[in-house]
Amino acid sequence: MVHRYLSPKTGPFRKLRAELNMGGYERSALLRYLEEALAEGYAQMKVNGLEKAFQAYRFPVEGDNAYVTVAALKAEGVALGTITLGGTLFYVSISRGKPPQPQ
Repeated sequence: MVHRYLSPKTGPFRKLRAELNMGGYERSALLRYLEEALAEGYAQMKVNGLEKAFQAYRFPVEGDNAYVTVAALKAEGVALGTITLGGTLFYVSISRGKPPQPQ
């Protein structure tokens, strides 16, 4: 139900909102983690109660079928975003120190 609630069905710019939603889900480990943790927490609460719902924060990152990795979440924590250019994915991030000098 959480996935269905987050998916636009009607209204202005429905197609644009749906594409933005899927783009964010596919490109952002943090957004994917949040959506999957919310969905699992809601499902666990309906079936097993509130105690199991609070354990859903581990669901997206554990097991063989994990939706995201902890490394991807950590990397995204310092990243500003990604740019796709000519089929190549570039990560834009902030780092401390002086920028590299051209040679």
